[in-house]
Parts: sequence; structure tokens; C-alpha cells
Amino acid sequence: MKNYSRIQFEKRARSAHRKAIWIGIFLVLLLIISIFLYSVLIPVRSDRARFSELASQHAGIEHVQVFKESNRNGNYYSIQGSASDHRSYLAVFDSKSHLVRRISVDQRVSDGRLNRIFHRYDIGKVYSLAPSIYKKRLVLEMSYRGRKNTINFLTIDYKSGRVYRLIRGI
Repeated sequence: MKNYSRIQFEKRARSAHRKAIWIGIFLVLLLIISIFLYSVLIPVRSDRARFSELASQHAGIEHVQVFKESNRNGNYYSIQGSASDHRSYLAVFDSKSHLVRRISVDQRVSDGRLNRIFHRYDIGKVYSLAPSIYKKRLVLEMSYRGRKNTINFLTIDYKSGRVYRLIRGI
């Protein structure tokens, strides 16, 4: 009987040892993934801080609400936020930190016009929507899922809602 309990004890000890090893491996993997994700997101955070400061200096935006990056026609960074007059503004910077446009958010395309665009182009899931510059005009660059689960790109004028460019089926 003593041997039987000793064998059970050794089995339990080996099982506990294996569990501890698996938990240790899991924790090490979790730590590696966390460090990787943190290091990947550092440039985004530094860009946000840098362009938020530029928006404050050059565009008068004091409280940043949204930061977006668009790199389809060159790198453009947009900051949306409120100024001291309590109005919302959008500031778009190029990759060299130059202010390209500052515009009131009230001047954007209407929601009704955007809904018509969504129905006309059969827009499913929107993957990205960011302000950008196309041929020296302020536009919205959108990537979305269309018919037959294809990825499409749409360039919409920020003020009028006119569609400048459509790329289907990528």
C-alpha cells in the first residue's frame, strides 16, 4: 500500500511539474508578445504627440479628439479637435510636418450625401477612413469591403462629396 501512494505522489508531482513548465512557457510568450506590440506602437504614439503639438502651434487646435494617418498619396497626418473658440477643426499635415490644410469640421460633406455614396457603391464594412490630400484637394480616403468580399478604395471630396477615384476588386 505504501508503494501505491508513493507512485501516486510521484505522478502528481510530475503532473504539477509539467503544468508549471507550461504556465511558465505561456507567461514568457505573453511577455514577448506584449514587448513586441509595445515596440510596434511606439512610432504611432510619438507621431500622435508630435502632430498634436504642431496642430496646437499652427492650427490652434487645443483639445485633440482624433488622430489619423493616411499614406496612399504620400504620408498625411490629420488631427481633429476643438480650438479656443469651441469649434471643431481638422488640420492636415504632410510628412515633413508642414500644415497643408486647416478647415472647420462644419464644412465637411453632409451625412445624407455620405449615405447616398454608401448605397451607390454598396459599401459593406469600412476598414479605414482618413482625411488626405489628392491633387491639392482635401479628401476622405476610404477602404472598404464591397460586393463579392472584394477590397475597394474610394476617394471622396471632403466638402462636396464628389467621388474622385474608385478602385475596385483588389
